[in-house]
Amino acid sequence: MTNRERSRPPEPRHENRGQGSNVTPHGEAPTDAGPMESLRETIAKRLRFAREISGLTQGQVAKLMRLHRPTVSEIEAGRRRVSADELTQFAQHYHTSVAWLTGEQPDIADPSDDQINLAARELSKLSKDDLDRVLRVLAVIRAHGETTV
Repeated sequence: MTNRERSRPPEPRHENRGQGSNVTPHGEAPTDAGPMESLRETIAKRLRFAREISGLTQGQVAKLMRLHRPTVSEIEAGRRRVSADELTQFAQHYHTSVAWLTGEQPDIADPSDDQINLAARELSKLSKDDLDRVLRVLAVIRAHGETTV
């Protein structure tokens, strides 16, 4: 073990509580844990959440970005740094912004909002193809809103 390895604190161990993702028990996006959470951890959590919401597997994302699947896994676990170019590509594939992925832009949606809960219930009833179409429409709406602001 080198001196450098000794001086680093051990990586935190995360229990698998049966959720299978970083989504909270109520299904909302992971939020920043405050100043204790590192930028890498924020990016990792948000990348995984965005990928899952996009309906993509790690393998599909790896193919889109010309990476190896374990590389995507390491990024989502916070064990590998993400370059600015990669972060931009992730944001494009997930139809979100780099600002949101890095935690600069907070979650806007209030998970206790009745309209959001209704929308989530209705979306969960759609077929994968219909959900993909809805997500594409939302991306167009969001892109149009960003250009007019």
